Amino acid sequence: METPQEESRKPAMTQPKAGLIGLAMSWLFPGSVHFLAGRRLIGFVWFLGSLLLVCLCMLFMAMPGKIGLAGALVCVLLYLAFLCNLFASSWRQPVRVGCGTLILLFVFVGLLNTFVLPRVLKPTLIRYGVETFVVSGMSMAPTMIAPSENAENAPEIPDRIFVNKFIYRYSEPRRGDLAVHLTDEGVPYIKRVVGLPGETVDIQSPFVLINGTRLTDPPIFEAMAQKKDGYSGYVRPEEIGMHGIALPLTLGPDEYFLMGDNSPLSADSRLVGPVRREAV
Repeated sequence: METPQEESRKPAMTQPKAGLIGLAMSWLFPGSVHFLAGRRLIGFVWFLGSLLLVCLCMLFMAMPGKIGLAGALVCVLLYLAFLCNLFASSWRQPVRVGCGTLILLFVFVGLLNTFVLPRVLKPTLIRYGVETFVVSGMSMAPTMIAPSENAENAPEIPDRIFVNKFIYRYSEPRRGDLAVHLTDEGVPYIKRVVGLPGETVDIQSPFVLINGTRLTDPPIFEAMAQKKDGYSGYVRPEEIGMHGIALPLTLGPDEYFLMGDNSPLSADSRLVGPVRREAV
């Protein structure tokens, strides 16, 4: 007959049952199995580490160019390594909870995903972080395209884009950037940054002139002017029978000139004027 001391030294449940429960708990809520096993500080570190890595992945995914792509790839690899270590550590934890606690954890995570995250985290992320947009119209073709009855070979499914809403909080819009700006009615438009504050913008089809010089840098502007890869070059509003602003135009200290890549079909700064910095 076992003594009480010997019985207390026995694990609450044997492997692999304890390990499987530990894996399930860590998948649902990183660090929870450590917390319930009495290692509260370690559990908090696992949870915080998971949250930070996810945020870093989203940060780099929202950044343009090769830096964003490389950073996102590195973060994904780090996160996979993090998960492997987390699961290995969770498997070895002396879990002393049963199926009832696991069910409660499922319910808690379900309530968190159903009520808390959509009402708190999602609106905050959309307002200050990253938001998805669906491209409509052909004003940015062929860079970004959407179904259109007026264009041949138009796709059946529109392009969807992730828009980084925080990068311009610590940097200024650059020439060539694809940017979303809001109209006075709050409607989002996707255009390309062409003219910067203080510059004089003019159009000499198919070129854009900045301070009297043809714009060829970044290279996308040269490709558009030479009508490569399906681009049509820039045109003045009167060339397509539309009434626009008087060109040339000198931009103010907080104004940007934004235009669509498909110039003949784009309603942009040529028609409505420059875009204020706060609207980009």
